[in-house]
Formats: sequence, structure tokens, C-alpha cells
Amino acid sequence: MRSATIINGWDIGGVNIKAVRVEWHGNRARVIKAVSIPFEIWHNPSELADQLKIAGQNLTFKTEEPHGVTITAELSDAFRIKREGIHFILSALQKAFVYSPVYIFNLEGGFYNFLEADEKPLMCAATNWLASARYIANIHNNCILIDVGSTTTDIIPIKEGKVICHERTDTGRLINNELVYSGVLRTNPNAIVHTVPLRDKECPFAAEYFTTMADVYLILGDISADTYSCPTADKRQKTVRDARARLARLICADTEILTTDEIDSMAQYLSQKQTEQISEAILNVLATAAFSKIIPVVVTGTGAFLAERAARAIGIQDVIHWESKDDHNCLPAFSVASLLNEHIGKL
Repeated sequence: MRSATIINGWDIGGVNIKAVRVEWHGNRARVIKAVSIPFEIWHNPSELADQLKIAGQNLTFKTEEPHGVTITAELSDAFRIKREGIHFILSALQKAFVYSPVYIFNLEGGFYNFLEADEKPLMCAATNWLASARYIANIHNNCILIDVGSTTTDIIPIKEGKVICHERTDTGRLINNELVYSGVLRTNPNAIVHTVPLRDKECPFAAEYFTTMADVYLILGDISADTYSCPTADKRQKTVRDARARLARLICADTEILTTDEIDSMAQYLSQKQTEQISEAILNVLATAAFSKIIPVVVTGTGAFLAERAARAIGIQDVIHWESKDDHNCLPAFSVASLLNEHIGKL
């Protein structure tokens, strides 16, 4: 039997870097430390290596400890094409972890070294959802995994312990409703609906970046200011008062023109419409996977509360919240660490 093993898991996204340091004793895992750093790569891509070093210092890992990595930041418009993004991120990882073994998770569910990843960059693109699904499949053999994050929602069918997505690219998953570009923080309400009921009429939205769904859920009490990890649209504070002002601006109004009740009703309406958007996608995934509504649903992410609402809205009763102590909602990072632990155990 192997002695205790420590592995670091990384989820490198376009707006957040998340990492966990996990210790295993056999099949039992303990999260030693979790780190989540907001970092919008498109602003300063050259700082990625330094940000990785900072996150690594916060993890306090030892040089010899292995690192498992999932990458989604390649989609950032800091890069002209995904291939360029993957090469850039691989280079940053090599600079940040010069003397540590690094394993890049790929779309086949395995791991590449740097050379292999460099030769097959698109196989390393947008892999965090698959790491999560492969990990959850080891625990719940038949389920739908719904991960609602700050920007997107993953709806992943798992049957008999296998991930049964027909497509593994982001574009293919969008077509199949397994990826919904809608999250609880960064999404513009314009991406969900285009009007809101106001004073017995439908009021169209201004096609501007005045607010995000983070303001909606802050107003409704579903998230706290600490959870509101993205910048505000107007660079003002993450308070309910300022969130109401931003939401009012969506229909070219302000907090003198609209009452508090009218603004809060707008928030409730937008939350309902986003719930319906995700519910519809869940129904499509259920139909494609030939699942009934008695299938368990595992919910996770910053917007796990929204995932549960969307599932229950269509009659799903068996909702399981994935939780791991002190993991900062880092399921992909934890998952890739777990999968790497299995991989190394087979070497």
C-alpha cells in the first residue's frame, strides 16, 4: 500500500485560477489548502506565470509534488486562436513550476506531459468539465452533473459510470445543450431575455453592459459580496444599493425613477428566466440521454442554488449537493487531482 500522497489540482480559467492541495490516504482524501484567485487573463496575459506562482505559494506545495491541470483560459480573446492560447498557458506553467512534475488533463480523460500537450494542444482545451464528470462518475454511476459557475453551466449526463456526452468540444456541447453560456455572476441579462415586465407593459433592455446577473442574485440574497468575485459593471461597490442602481440602468432608469419594489421585481423576473433557460437545457439533455426525471442530479459550483431550482422546476426530486470542505467551489481542480492520483497509482 502506498503511503500518503499529496497532489495539487489546478483549474486555469479565463477569469479565475483555482487550485487545491489534496492529501490521500488510500481512497480517503483531505483538502489541505484551496486557493481561488480572480484573474482576467485578457487584461494582462503576461502576468499569468506570476499569478500561478502566487497561487502556488499560497498552496505551500513542495517541489516534488505532482500537479494535475485543466485548462479553459484558451478561449479568452487574449488569444487569436485556441492553439495559441494553449501554447501560451503551457509556457506559463513551465515557468511557474520549473522543477515540479506537471500533468495536463486531456479530452480523452488521460494526462499529457508538456511535450505531448504541445503537440496536441486542442486535446487540452476546455477540459475542466470532463475532469469533474469523470470524478463524479466514480461516485454516482447514473446521474446528471450540473455545474453552474460564474459564466457558464455544464449539464453532463453520466450513465453506468461513464460520461456519455456525444461531443467534447465547447461548440459541440453548446449545440447539444450540455454547455449553456449562462452563469450566476458574469452573464449579462441581455443574454437571457430582452424585455422585462414594467407597469403592465414589456420594457426592452438597453443593449449595453450596465449590469450582470451577479447584481440580480446579490439583490435577491442568493449570493454575498464575497461571492461576487467579478468586477461590477460600473466599478462601484458590491452592495445591494449599488446593485439596484446598476439593474435600473438596464432599462435606462435609476433609483429615483424606479421604486425599490420595481427593481426587486426585475431581479426576480430575471432569476426566473435564467432558471427556465437552464431547465430547458436539462430537459434536452435528459431526452438525448434517454433518462427519466427520477435520475439523480448532482449540483455544484457558485450557482449550485440555481442548478437545484432549475432541476426541481421540471420535477426532478433527487438533488445531491456536491460538497468538499474548504474547496472554494473548486470541483474541477479537486477532480483533476483525484484523477491524477489514480493515474499515478497505476504507473
